[in-house]
Amino acid sequence: MKSDLLTLTENAYAQLKKRIKRGEFSSGMLPTEKILQKELEVGLNTLRSAQQKLINDGYIIKIRGKGTFIRDSVKKLQRKKNIAVISSANTPHYEFWRLINESIMENIDYAKYSVLNYSMPVLATRRIQYIKEELATSEFDYLIIYGYYSSINILLDRWIDSIPIISIGAMNQTWPVASITPDYFRALSLALNHLASLNHKRIGCIMSSKTYSSLDCDYTHVADNVEMRISFIKEFAEYHGWPVNRNFFVCVEPGGNDTAAQAAKAAEKMLSLPDRPTAFICFNDLIAKGVMIAAGNKGLRIPADLSIIGCDGLQEMQDINPPLTTIDIGISQLGRRAVELLLTRGAEKDFNMIREITAVKLINGGTCRKI
Repeated sequence: MKSDLLTLTENAYAQLKKRIKRGEFSSGMLPTEKILQKELEVGLNTLRSAQQKLINDGYIIKIRGKGTFIRDSVKKLQRKKNIAVISSANTPHYEFWRLINESIMENIDYAKYSVLNYSMPVLATRRIQYIKEELATSEFDYLIIYGYYSSINILLDRWIDSIPIISIGAMNQTWPVASITPDYFRALSLALNHLASLNHKRIGCIMSSKTYSSLDCDYTHVADNVEMRISFIKEFAEYHGWPVNRNFFVCVEPGGNDTAAQAAKAAEKMLSLPDRPTAFICFNDLIAKGVMIAAGNKGLRIPADLSIIGCDGLQEMQDINPPLTTIDIGISQLGRRAVELLLTRGAEKDFNMIREITAVKLINGGTCRKI
């Protein structure tokens, strides 16, 4: 009789162990004893003996008042969830991305989540490979990405269909991840209308694109999002009867301390033209800083001789004299909202279809004047 009971126990143990390994208990919890007795066709004592053996061998765990759980699922529930934050921007040298990173970190509950924070320069392929290898051995549950996305694409293959991913600032709406993006076209409209109200018609535009372009570039070859914004500016100019001078469209390489220097060099060339721009629209505040440097080098006063509008809303550009007129894209809200969307809606089936556009506003500083 004892031998028969042992055989029944071993058989029940083997069946449960097999089902656990196959992942049949997807909830992480075993059914009630009554259900298991019926499924295994065994008595209560036999079932409990089999369960005790599973406990001894580390497969299940009983929690008083709650039930019997697969041990691995309990470990997963008990551990902090990991959020990987990856940027391809050179954040230590670019205030905008530093503030994005700061706003992400400030809105994470560290009692519940751990953060794996990675940053890499745009062209640092060795760094990308290092991060790819490190992430391959890391366990994380969410991914936030921001910066210049072409260098991050190679990192996504493994996780694109397995964990929630959100990008910050991406204008590529076909990217297969959720995204939160400032309303850049609204920003451009605010800048153009503001300059139009001040009677400016010759407006220089300095953009940030990974495709570097000189003054004599064919600007149809720059990045898609820049090309769309150039088209928007051209249509606005044509509608208002402004001259469209292709030499007024310039791209500089994005990121790093060099952005302002590149912008200054490009602006000086434009300011040397016979019919120079009377105003500049700058696609970020670092570019605006470069245009200010160029104006000083050319002996031009701001705003008496030249008007400038930036786009970011960096505080450092509000602390100068005169304070920069710029488009505030709500940097702090981008990181906060990305974390909120990821953690509250990340489990939704269509999470990767989310495309959220955030509001922008004009900060009327002291760098624009009516002519």
